Amino acid sequence: MAIRTINTKEFTNEYDKRVGTQDFLQEVRKMTIGSTIGISADSKVEAQRKRHGVINDAHRRRKAGQKAKYQTVVKENEVWVRRIE
Repeated sequence: MAIRTINTKEFTNEYDKRVGTQDFLQEVRKMTIGSTIGISADSKVEAQRKRHGVINDAHRRRKAGQKAKYQTVVKENEVWVRRIE
């Protein structure tokens, strides 16, 4: 097993990439029932990953006692999300 030291700049760049991709969840959590948003993505694979993030977040929120249900549509470079509960 190899362990290496990572410099701060390298870590910060990767961290920003990962956290930046999760910023859409803040907007999803603010949605009111009946509202719809489109989340842009670079590819269909990324769109599916973002859809999966929305579904997982809704599951975690329901498990915590909150009401959160969404309908999603995956497009080529976008995910459409509508809050239904």
